[in-house]
Parts: sequence; structure tokens; C-alpha cells
Amino acid sequence: MKRWPMAATGMLLAASIAVAQPAAPSNTGYLVIRVKLSPTDGVAAPGGVKPPGGIPGGFAPPGGILPGGFAPPGGQAGGTAPATDERSVFAVIPIKSVTKGAVYAGKTVNLQTNPRHVWANHEYGKTLLFDDGTNVQVFSIPGTIEQEVKKLHTAWSKDRTLDGLLDIIAYALSVDHVDLAVTYANEFEKQYDASKSEKPRLVAFAKAYAEIKGKLEENLPAADAEGWRKRLKASAVAEDKHYALIHWGEQSVSAETINKRLTQLERNFKAFYLWHAIRGTALPFPDKRLVVVLTNRPSDIDDLRPKLDGLPVVSDGFYSPAHNIVVLSPTRLDEAGKTFAEIAKAKYQDGWNREELLKGKAPIVKGGDFSELYRTMTYALVDRALEEEATHAAITREANRQLYSTLGILPQHVILPKWIDQGVSNLLHKPKDAGLVKLAGGKNGMAAGLMAGYGSANYVLLREWRDLWAKKELSAPPKDILTNVLTDRYFDAIRTGIDPDPAPVATAPGGNGGFAPPAGFAPMAPGGPPGKPNPDAQVPPPGGFPKPPGGGFPMGPGGFPMGPGGFPMGPGGQPGFPGGNPGGTIDSGPDKAAVKAKIELKSQVTSWALIHYLTKTSGPALNKFYADLDKLPRDMRLDSKVVVDLFALNFNLMNTDRSAIDEPAYKSFAENWITFMNEVPASWYPLPLRATSGENLGNGGTPAPGVPGPGGFGPGGQR
Repeated sequence: MKRWPMAATGMLLAASIAVAQPAAPSNTGYLVIRVKLSPTDGVAAPGGVKPPGGIPGGFAPPGGILPGGFAPPGGQAGGTAPATDERSVFAVIPIKSVTKGAVYAGKTVNLQTNPRHVWANHEYGKTLLFDDGTNVQVFSIPGTIEQEVKKLHTAWSKDRTLDGLLDIIAYALSVDHVDLAVTYANEFEKQYDASKSEKPRLVAFAKAYAEIKGKLEENLPAADAEGWRKRLKASAVAEDKHYALIHWGEQSVSAETINKRLTQLERNFKAFYLWHAIRGTALPFPDKRLVVVLTNRPSDIDDLRPKLDGLPVVSDGFYSPAHNIVVLSPTRLDEAGKTFAEIAKAKYQDGWNREELLKGKAPIVKGGDFSELYRTMTYALVDRALEEEATHAAITREANRQLYSTLGILPQHVILPKWIDQGVSNLLHKPKDAGLVKLAGGKNGMAAGLMAGYGSANYVLLREWRDLWAKKELSAPPKDILTNVLTDRYFDAIRTGIDPDPAPVATAPGGNGGFAPPAGFAPMAPGGPPGKPNPDAQVPPPGGFPKPPGGGFPMGPGGFPMGPGGFPMGPGGQPGFPGGNPGGTIDSGPDKAAVKAKIELKSQVTSWALIHYLTKTSGPALNKFYADLDKLPRDMRLDSKVVVDLFALNFNLMNTDRSAIDEPAYKSFAENWITFMNEVPASWYPLPLRATSGENLGNGGTPAPGVPGPGGFGPGGQR
């Protein structure tokens, strides 16, 4: 059976570019804009920094210190955020084109009063780009994922098999192009003829989609949103087909922001149902609209979470199983995102208008220095893009967790093991974009989750999984790692600071803390996990994807080449816990926070990895396991042995008389899980970062040796 690649795409080409000079026209693609934060931006006063949006001793949001990173409880030693060269925000922006043109259209070009400059045309309007080569850097990725999906559909139209079309629907959804997936699903429905189809997957999808399609467009009955509005002393309720959004009015957030939240909630709702339909399941619909709260202030998240018995804050919001409510922050909670938002806000308070800037309306500049205009326009674009990705990240995590409980897939009134709560929450989550990584050869780079969507791997947690293995920080035998997950030992260890796994030790090639991989499993090389294809992954069509001139990074099964040690996220290790003692425990000092932060990371990574594996390989058994959990006593924490036994029972890991766990079967299951996860294709795009020294181009300056000169984007501009 042919399948399209979940993460592989040959159409992307990384190219660092300078936009100080006018650029040649470019095809559609992405801009990646990096804004470095200065040592004084967002530095806290002595006394400790609480993880933004987190709880003492709890899990800090991905992006805590750096995008894609994890901040330790209590902050850095001495109470200050890190002030390193790597402290940045990254915005990934789809663009329609990059062109050269006058700052003021319709007026005569003049070097002093109306110069020609680089315009980026995007979904919000157009922007004059700024790149000084040091503090603000702009990179280009030509070609888009949407174009690739459409190319696949065009190629499919030659043979028009329903198998092929269903693969494209799944692929479109897996790379987060929901509208295209729905369009092709409707096309499938028109072509499907039940009398001529015998393939179970086609029959199952056709039946499931027919059941949900009409209901997706129907309005659900009203919920008790008004009662919640009064209890929370909010201002208003905005409603759409399936959601009621409680908010504090336009004195808190704009009407556009409210409508945007509702639109993204509805988009996620549709994607959630379509993803399950592709898997042959027509989910039931809620009996009333789902309630979501958009808080008045970001700080209200910390206030409301304990009052509503909410789950830990991970991505700018939380879900409360007890009340079946999602609570979202109006702005980002991660430290870097908040810091940049304050910088942008200061610009707006100086008289710049973000919406006007996004539309390309440039104020008159006097004196001939346009650099501040270019910078502020670029900041406005970054600000808007960071807002969009944060909203999407929070909704794909918290709103999907709400759906799992509302629809009865997960028990709502049983205190679930943390690994299930967090693993399911992270399953369809698309984290906030871009993080600093080390590429092959030790070069600095970033990873953007361009290919992450519904059904592909959580790209931040998959990166971290690979890093844990490369550093041998998952050093226990696989069966012990599985037991640690099932019994919540990693989550419980956050409190004690004692890692259940032994400290990493040097092992012979192919080993990992005593684990001899099963036959056929390639040894764990210093460069990272083996690149053997994942049997659940999709493969390219005959001939593969077309590649742009110059090639690009190999993005086939197994991902891209990693440098020794995997993906260190800056000097000393992961963001928020440089240095530290791997494994073991430390009584006091900054290393104690470092150890706890690593355990927090491990708990999130391993719980997601197990849920991802079970979803891909054993969906019916997993749903039966959830259903059996619902039969257990409510409102009390489940005994670990009960959870392990129930897991073993549902996944055929008991002996023949079901009196005890079958140890060989349990061991084999754990090894198969580890093998599978080490073969999951990458769902991110690696982009090298050029060095900063000697590359300050100003706006009109002379490029340093080896730096792209005039030409920037497009032919002649790539280096």
C-alpha cells in the first residue's frame, strides 16, 4: 500500500539571506525571522522566577526559556532569566511573494525620501523587512507544504484511486492543512461507490465521514455559558457552532481576537473529527456547546487553575476535567514570548499602529533614516505570527484534551494517571514553533515544525526523545522505562528530584544501559537514532517529491542528520537547565532545579511517546484500556499496580491464566515501543543559522565575506 510521507518532503531548501539590499522576486514559501533578546530584556529581579503560567514544582510551558524548551521550577539561580546569545524568538511566516518596491507606492523613487526596499507579501498584508544580520535575522524557505499537498493531488488525478486519495487526505491533515483535507474528503465522498469497494479502510472511512460530515455544520445546543460568565464576572459570551467563548469584552481583547479564537476552535474541532474518521471511527457529538474561557489577563491563569482544579499549564492555558472547561490566556506565557510582546508593545505606545503596519501602510519618514520603520514593521509581523502560533498551540492541546473527555474517550471523573493525562494532551498538540538546535557538524540551527499536524509526531517532544536517547539519559532497560511511565514514577520524581533511571554510563555500540536492541534494530550511533523507516510512516510517490534547485536537506525517513549528542538546546544542555548532574539527586543549589527540570522533560516526553505508539499501533486496545479505567473508583488516585495490570490485560501481556504479567511479552512490548519511537520520521524542518560576528549589514551596508549580497531571495541570492 502506498502512503505519502508524514514528514518527508524534498521541496524545502534552507537558505540564509540578507535583506538589507533590494531582493529579487521569490516564489511562495516561508520567512523565518529571528529576533534576539538583549541581556536586559525581561530579566527578573532577585528572588527567583516562577515558570510563566506554571505552578511551583510543576511543569513549565514548552518555550519556557527558549522556544521549544523547558524552564525549571523556581527559575534560574539568583532569580534571573538567562541572558545569552541564544535567547531569541523565532517567527515562521508563510509568504505569498517577496518583491522589491518603493516604500511609498505611487510616488517617485528617491534614495532619501522614498527608497526601494524588500517587501514581504503575506496573509495579513505586506511588510518592509528588516535584517541587521545580528539582532534581527531573516531566513528564507522556498516552497510550501500546501503546494506539495496540491502537487500530490494533481499527480493522483492521473489514476484517481480511492486508496491514493485517502492517503492524501491523511497527509494533508498530518501537515496541518485542514481545509485541503476536508476538500479532498468531500471529493472522496462523491467518488466512493460502496458497491464497488471492498477494502476495509475505504469502507470504514466512507461510513465514518458520512456520519460526521453534516453534523460538523450543525449548531450544537447552548451550554450554560451565561452561568459561568456570571460566576467568573466576565463581560460577554461569543458563540459559534460548537463553542461558547467567555471573555471580558473589547477592553480586554479585540473583537478580532475573539473571532480568531472561535475560528481556530472550530477548525480544530473539524480536524479532530476528520482525523478519527480517517482511522475508521465516527465519533459522537457533544450534547451542547463546549465552554472555553479567554481570561482577562495572563496572570488570571495562575489564579483560576487551582480554583477550577485544572491540569498543569503547559501551553498558554489549561483544561479542567472536573468542570469540563478550557481556560486560555489572551497572550503568551513563555518568558521569551512575553519579553518580545513587551518590546513590541512599547513600539505601539510610541504611536505605531500594528494593524496599519501589517497592511503595509508606512508613516512618513523624515531625515532619510528608514531603518526604524523597517524594524518596527518587521516587529509587528513577528508579533502577529507569535500570537497566531501560540493560539494554535494552546487549542490543539487543551481543546483536544477537552474533546477526549467530553466524548467519553477518556474518563472525565476518574483521577487518571498523569502519563495518560499529559500523553493524550500532547498527542495532537502542535507546540509553539522553532527552537535552537545543533545540526550535523555542531553548527547552530533551528527546528521549525512545518510538517507537524494531526497525526504526525509532536515535533518538540520527538526532538527531545531523540536527545534523551543520544545522551543516554533514558538509561534503564526498556521494560523498566515502560514501568516507570505506567506507574507515574517520572512525574512523582519531579517532587523528589531523584531520577528513577540510573545515571548515564558509557556503553558499547548498540547498547543503552544494558538494553540489547531486538534483531534488525540498528545500533544507536553518536549521530542519533537509526534512520530505518517507521512502518506506520508514509512514503513518497514514485520518483519522490520534486526538489528545488540546490537540493536542500534530506528529509526522508529517519529525519535529518543530527550532530553528536543529539539536539543540545544551547550551551550546557536544555534551556532552563544548563549544566546540571545527569541522573541522581542533588541536595541544594541550581543543580537541583536542573535535575528536576530534566525529570519534568522526561516525564512529558515518555508519556507522549507511549500514547503516540499505542495510538499508531493498537488503537482499539487503547480505547478498551480507557474504557476499563472508567469502571474504576472515581475521585481517587488509582493504585499503580491496578493500572499496570489493566494495561497488561488490554495489550495481551498477561500469562495464559491471567494471574500475572508475562515477563517475556512485557519485555518484548517495551523493546518494540522503543524501537518504533526511534524510527519515527522527523516532523520539523532544520534551518542553519548563520553566525552573527562580522555580519551586521545595517540597512544598506556591505556584506561581510561569505554573506549573501544583493539578491537576497530567489535566483542569485542563495548562497
